[in-house]
Amino acid sequence: MPRFEGEVLEVREYGQGRLFRVAVDSLAAQPGQFAHLLCGEDSPRTLRRPFSIMDCSDGSLGLLVKVVGEGTAWLAGRRVGDRLDMLAPLGRGFNLELYERPLLVAGGTGLAPLHFLAKRLEAAKGHSPRLLWGLSCGEDFGAMPAWLERDIDLSIATCDGSAGMEGTVIDLLGSELARADYDGVFACGPEAMLDALGPLIRKHALPCQVSVEQRMACGIGVCFGCAVKKSGEEQSYLRVCLEGPVFDYSDLAWGGDGPGGA
Repeated sequence: MPRFEGEVLEVREYGQGRLFRVAVDSLAAQPGQFAHLLCGEDSPRTLRRPFSIMDCSDGSLGLLVKVVGEGTAWLAGRRVGDRLDMLAPLGRGFNLELYERPLLVAGGTGLAPLHFLAKRLEAAKGHSPRLLWGLSCGEDFGAMPAWLERDIDLSIATCDGSAGMEGTVIDLLGSELARADYDGVFACGPEAMLDALGPLIRKHALPCQVSVEQRMACGIGVCFGCAVKKSGEEQSYLRVCLEGPVFDYSDLAWGGDGPGGA
């Protein structure tokens, strides 16, 4: 099992987010895989938290964290020189070979695996794919959007209109699909956002790979705590930590039936 303690090399604060760079030596991760971190004192009662890997190069990996509870609050308090107990890389990542003209769609911290993917696709194809990012407001991640715009082809939607297009990332996606030609979609974000992708990708007959955000206990497929509903088969489930977190969109049940309703 790939368990190790990584030293925190850098911590950047971006509004409500924290971007950690952690030493990992020769670790090789793929876009869409995740790290499972022990957040709190080393105790058998402490469950790990999954975080998508934002990048992995030069002996370190990047993790994007937004404080939503006690575990992430503890993690946000770590400083340079602290050590993080983690399992990584875990899960199944994106298949980069399926699309020639992909569009990337992220909501909130769902940006992390898609930023990683955008940089890998840029290296492979010689140009940066377009990435759409939806936020509640422009201050959610502080100066991170401005930093990312210098690095990748990024467009932003905010619900309050304080940055980029006013509306949701699904509104932005609709506008983008109406003006340009794509042959596939990569997406990651909250379940409601991913559910709302369905009508648009069906309308434009686009295949879609989606990274699912889900609470996890073991992270290695033993406990079935992260199971999501499989499409077309009653009482059939897939484990996000093992069969995912990246799935073909059509493999999962959406709407009122899940997939997070398992």
